Amino acid sequence: MKKAPKSKQAHSSKAPRRTSPIIEVTRRIPQITRLLLFVRAGGRCQFDGCNQFLLEHPLTITEGNFAQVAHIVAFSRQGPRGAARSRVANVNDVANLMLLCPQCHKLVDDRPARYPVATLEKYKEKHEDRIRHVTGLGPDLKTAVVQFKARVAGQSVAIPIAQVTQAVAPRYPTDARGHVIDLTNIDAEGQAFVETATTVIKQKVARLYEPGMDVEDTSSVRQGEVRG
Repeated sequence: MKKAPKSKQAHSSKAPRRTSPIIEVTRRIPQITRLLLFVRAGGRCQFDGCNQFLLEHPLTITEGNFAQVAHIVAFSRQGPRGAARSRVANVNDVANLMLLCPQCHKLVDDRPARYPVATLEKYKEKHEDRIRHVTGLGPDLKTAVVQFKARVAGQSVAIPIAQVTQAVAPRYPTDARGHVIDLTNIDAEGQAFVETATTVIKQKVARLYEPGMDVEDTSSVRQGEVRG
């Protein structure tokens, strides 16, 4: 019995396959790109004025990754800023990504007209330039911050550490909490207050210069004063 000839369909299966010229773009962002973004952002939200540290919970200070990677020009053309004229060839490139806290991510994506591509690119550039500058400061610029705290019109006044850090820039505090000489417990007025406060200040300052204290290793001490 003669064998039936092979069909053309079977023969054609051996022909070389043609590959599609279309390169599939996925939502998956390469690990190296994420690393670059986190480093350039300093682990902080890049929305202008937010600066929230995203590697710990803002309330409980529990360590973890609470950051969201946001596209400036959306992955989809139907997404926020997705139809922008300046649409990049690779939407997953680090230049098109921002590190944001969940609240700021929702804000910019819910209001794309208010936060267009140019605005977000400006936020990103400004933030990354600042992080690069701050992390480039050498150890010779560290300083010990000493605050004198007293009552003003009978009320205790506290200076936020963020304002203290800004005030001593470009130097940076060796201790984020700083050193506080608290005079609010002195129950005296006039010359009696001055004499007691002077004694307390001398004692506290002497302790700051004891061996092992960070003041000993700094080239400068910046002092802030709140007068009663």
